[in-house]
Amino acid sequence: MLHEQIYLKNTDQVSSGEMMIQTLQVSPGELQEQEPQIFYTTHQYFEEININIIEPFNQIPDYLGETINPYPTILNTSGRYICLDGWHLLEEARQKQQETIRCLIEVANNCPDEEIALRKVATRMLPSNGKCTYLETIRNIKELYKILTNTRENLVCFHHGGHRRGNEFINNREENVRLVLAIRLGKSPNTISKYLNHGEFLNDNAASELMATMHDQVVKPNKQFFEIAQSNKNKMLVVLKSEGMPENEITEKLSGYVLQMFNEYKRTGRIENYASAQVLTLEDSSGVEAPADDVDQNTIAEKFLPKPFHYYTGNQLSPEQVSFNIDDVKAEITTIAENMLSLSRVQNAQVSQIIAYITVSISCLSQCLQKCRTIDLNNINNEGGNSIWVN
Repeated sequence: MLHEQIYLKNTDQVSSGEMMIQTLQVSPGELQEQEPQIFYTTHQYFEEININIIEPFNQIPDYLGETINPYPTILNTSGRYICLDGWHLLEEARQKQQETIRCLIEVANNCPDEEIALRKVATRMLPSNGKCTYLETIRNIKELYKILTNTRENLVCFHHGGHRRGNEFINNREENVRLVLAIRLGKSPNTISKYLNHGEFLNDNAASELMATMHDQVVKPNKQFFEIAQSNKNKMLVVLKSEGMPENEITEKLSGYVLQMFNEYKRTGRIENYASAQVLTLEDSSGVEAPADDVDQNTIAEKFLPKPFHYYTGNQLSPEQVSFNIDDVKAEITTIAENMLSLSRVQNAQVSQIIAYITVSISCLSQCLQKCRTIDLNNINNEGGNSIWVN
């Protein structure tokens, strides 16, 4: 228990009315530990500083890849200026015989080496403003894709560094947008495709509903949820497209289905396999009207797995032929097989349904065959050590 004691000294020892207040004391056995210091950043600023006063920090090696920041990142702590990232920019300035260099400086007091090491690693791992949720990433990538697809600017100007020559570009705007997003956001084109696929056919209302209670949810619509849900989305998409459903209705259906899957994911931590659920649905609905025999074959033969890109005609190689790997093909074959196996177990399946499924499967298997041939062709073309983007 804290005790505050006030002592009045004799008037012959201190001037009249003078008082000395003893500092707070704690009883024996109740001593409290001192609060640890937090090495937070107090502020940031840009400034031209002398190159010679900037120290390297070698406990964590400098990064091999050059920073995309045009200025070195410097930690100002207790009068020391320590380079966290961009040491190569200092070396270039020295070669040009510059005495000063403009730096991005963050200030944090009394940082020990352990804190400096954490900050140096974090410069390339954690954004300075923190990370967003996976759902926000999906939403933002989707919007960026729309913005860059519709821009009148030359996409090359949005590249970084040596990429501004646009050597990776092909005769396809959507694929080039995807490459720009990959370079600027530090992701592979395959990861950008995953974000776009997870956000495809997810309307604004569904996204807002998923986002609404994000802070209150223990189970969130995270990366794991969207990866599990994507398999079911793919299977349902095949059925909806085989029925000739327009894209706006497909978006409405799949958005509702994603919300249902998330409710199930919150309750059980898993999602029921769509193929199994579809078997039960077909068995319980023997009176379902069969799809028309004259369904547009081009609609039926669309992509078995959802792709967020609608490519221009006249391309020599479509992005599906350029950006994928053998695991993607295996995943497609698995989905085709599961759908066909599920249909074969339905006793009341109509002939028209069987025809639609077979038609879709033949189309998809044909695309898988073309992708496998393209993989072989790409391997041959890259024997000299050249690299290409692959999914």
